[in-house]
Amino acid sequence: MKAETIDTPKGRITRYVELDERLDSASALLDLLADTQSKTIAIPKERLDPKFFSLASGFAGEMLQKISNYCRRLIVVGDFQNVKSKSLRDFIYESNKTSQVVFVGSIDEGVAKLR
Repeated sequence: MKAETIDTPKGRITRYVELDERLDSASALLDLLADTQSKTIAIPKERLDPKFFSLASGFAGEMLQKISNYCRRLIVVGDFQNVKSKSLRDFIYESNKTSQVVFVGSIDEGVAKLR
């Protein structure tokens, strides 16, 4: 797992450039959260299991509940311009309004959305 720490005016962010595996379970996310002292983690969207983006699976809700329970923030970095699912587009839109979990094209864009 390759990570870098970025200090920003909105706090320290641990950016995972590479992960050995996809985040495919809540326990994998908890392991990631335990490995960092940063309040915010940033991961590339490719590192999330595809079931995360299938909202009917409930996996995204489970993951975001862990983020909330542990008072952390998550930046998911990737291209979300061509999302075909209306429910996923709505989910991303609403999530980006909270600043606890944001879906953005770059880490800089993610930092700008944090409060």
